[in-house]
Amino acid sequence: MSLEHFISKSVSAAIANDKDGLTVSGLPFLIGKSIQLQPKAIAVGRVLCDKHNSDLHYLDDAAKQFVESLAQARSHFRANHDKQTATKTYSINGNHIELWFLKAICGMVASGNVTCNGQPVTGNAPLPILNLLYQVASFQAPWGLYLTNKIGDRPLTGPEDDLTLAPVFGHNNSTMIGCIGSFYGFQYVLVLANINRSDPGLLLEGAIYRPTNFDFVDSITGNKVQIALSWDRQGDGKGIEIVRNLQTV
Repeated sequence: MSLEHFISKSVSAAIANDKDGLTVSGLPFLIGKSIQLQPKAIAVGRVLCDKHNSDLHYLDDAAKQFVESLAQARSHFRANHDKQTATKTYSINGNHIELWFLKAICGMVASGNVTCNGQPVTGNAPLPILNLLYQVASFQAPWGLYLTNKIGDRPLTGPEDDLTLAPVFGHNNSTMIGCIGSFYGFQYVLVLANINRSDPGLLLEGAIYRPTNFDFVDSITGNKVQIALSWDRQGDGKGIEIVRNLQTV
């Protein structure tokens, strides 16, 4: 078995940047506390063999690219607030981000870092989930990644080391039906069950299935930074626009 980071070391390092480390909380061994860790020490477990870990390394690369593009978008957006510049676009494979969330949450469960009602949840992912992870099968709606930010949310304005990930369990508390996560204040739900999107008890009201773009627009200069996501199968065909007025993003 290889020593791996189910929350990718490269992603943790990209978010931490030059800081002393990231604040980690919510794991069973912390018991309500939080600690500061270096990216190389975050979310480590022996989950996969060397080959399977290597086979999925491209997902870590994609997640790192996504996090870095968000950081670069904010930097570019701030730096050019007083002059007109050309639109800058970052291209990301959305399927790989979707699969990275799946890889990360499966790693959390398999390494014993998940609890439900105070009890540890362990075990390997079921075959249908593994088939998705290794692309033997593909996501079919409503399974897949959703962006759940609402009008009025202010992503990119919170702590720069914002990364969250947590499982979602069904009513019987034994079956994982997805996970929730966030990068830089953008909130996601990965659905792993046949659910009704309009169910008021879920987090998907107004959510965008497989978002196509994140547009950052300066209303004064007209400057625009876009993160474009490509998908093998189109979702809702919509994205999100963050408009900057006089306030700093």
